[in-house]
Amino acid sequence: MNRNEPVLPSGGFADDSPVDEVDEQLVAYLDGELEPLERDALEARLGRDETLRVRLRQLQRGWDLLDVLPGIYPSPDLLESTIRMAATDGSAASASPSSAPRRPPSNRSGAIWLGLVTIAALGVGAIGARVWDRLRFHQQLRQLPVAMRVEGYLQGADLEWMRQLARLPAWQETVTIAERLGEWDFRLPQQIESTAAAERPALLRDLPIEDQQVVMEAWERFERLEPEQRRAVLQSHAEVSDVPDSGELLATMERYARWRESLPADTRDKIADLPLAERSDAVSEELKKSVRQWTQQSARLLTDQDVETIFQALREIAESRVQDALEDGSPLSESVTRAFARMDPRTEAFFLRELFRFFYPSGFRRGPTAGGPGGGPVDGEAARGSSIRPGAGVPNGNANADGTNAGVSPASDDSRTDSGRSRTGGFGGGDGSNRIRFDFIAPALGHLMPLLNRVAGPLTDEELWHIESVLDDPVTDLLEAVSGIGTLREDLLRSWAEESLRRMNWNRSGTTLSERYELLDPARRDQLDLLKPEEILMWLRMDDGRRRSFP
Repeated sequence: MNRNEPVLPSGGFADDSPVDEVDEQLVAYLDGELEPLERDALEARLGRDETLRVRLRQLQRGWDLLDVLPGIYPSPDLLESTIRMAATDGSAASASPSSAPRRPPSNRSGAIWLGLVTIAALGVGAIGARVWDRLRFHQQLRQLPVAMRVEGYLQGADLEWMRQLARLPAWQETVTIAERLGEWDFRLPQQIESTAAAERPALLRDLPIEDQQVVMEAWERFERLEPEQRRAVLQSHAEVSDVPDSGELLATMERYARWRESLPADTRDKIADLPLAERSDAVSEELKKSVRQWTQQSARLLTDQDVETIFQALREIAESRVQDALEDGSPLSESVTRAFARMDPRTEAFFLRELFRFFYPSGFRRGPTAGGPGGGPVDGEAARGSSIRPGAGVPNGNANADGTNAGVSPASDDSRTDSGRSRTGGFGGGDGSNRIRFDFIAPALGHLMPLLNRVAGPLTDEELWHIESVLDDPVTDLLEAVSGIGTLREDLLRSWAEESLRRMNWNRSGTTLSERYELLDPARRDQLDLLKPEEILMWLRMDDGRRRSFP
């Protein structure tokens, strides 16, 4: 067999030998894969043509045997022994009368005929196996588009729900977002389906290795289906193909199957058990979560250069806010403004993180203490100009009267609690949650709290436009693609700003344990030294993503 021929897992192989077009159409008819118009035309022809009906019955009998009989392959040992026997008989017949006794002619000719008949039978069996393999391979090629959409067709048991879902506005918007963000890609199944069955072997050979692997995995998934499941898939395929809105319905089925795979198992079961009237609301809520997750994951597209560019834009925004605060006549001590101007790179990264990270116009702030000790909504638009109490939602932001930083979130009190250590140790909160209340890694920001309270707030539309204006392709292409989809553009820019602050924060906090330890403020280092060795290592190994969750 040619090594370049694509091989399907079930033993099928690419065969360029010609197959009678009528036989191929009859096999497709037996397998229920003809389009409605082709099926009607063939049935009309069968009613007129007796020869065609006989051929159909022959194929039907052979087709039924495929699933109950093993493949007919000649045994090499049997073939070898048969040929040896025929050769031995032939040599004996040609030997001289003096060298060998004469045998009855009937016995010798009987052995020869037995050998010839055996060889002929084996040859017929091999040819038959070859023919059936070719027919099975062509069946595989016809079923390949179905195999590529197995998960979608498994949703075909509830076509009413699929149609209701397709009309759901939240679903329509989510599909658009997923495709523009590159979360879903169905080009390969569409390419295979749009290619004629006879041309699919060449298509499979020309596919990239990654796509060939996808095809193989899809086919193996189809082959592993239980007989009942496979019948359900083929029946779903036939039903969907017969309806006028088959294209839209199939697109909804395969996209819903792809999205459903991303949900936790208990969520999938919960949605499936709901009646149709309630299922739409539950799906809409989960769709919102998926969009938020995709928005956050889009930050992976940012290169190091993009991060540097966004971080510089955020610095400019912060400087502009500070300048506005100085010009509006509100008093700010000279020491505060001087401290802002002289921030080292590490302190600057933490300051900018605290300046932007908690405030979102949608009405929620991130972090366990968002909106108060237990978290909750805030008025995002009003937060920009509000006077936020020192330390609210800011690590190490509880300023003492002398302007120094107490280093403890206001949610913890000064005394030892039942839940853990005193605030010096940094463990346990007054709510008994055992949450860590102290961030040793962050620099002290107490002296900058008066300024932070004045300028902290969500990124405005004007500031988001400023960030977008300094970006380059391909991220700007993505922003252009999602423009007009609700607030997705703004959400992407905010997510990218947060990711840029996170990466810069991480880079400026040291990349090794010893670097992080040396970068600590001396007072913080002394406090950290009081902990157990394993707790010290925990803090030094803690990534910025975990630190951001602390109040």
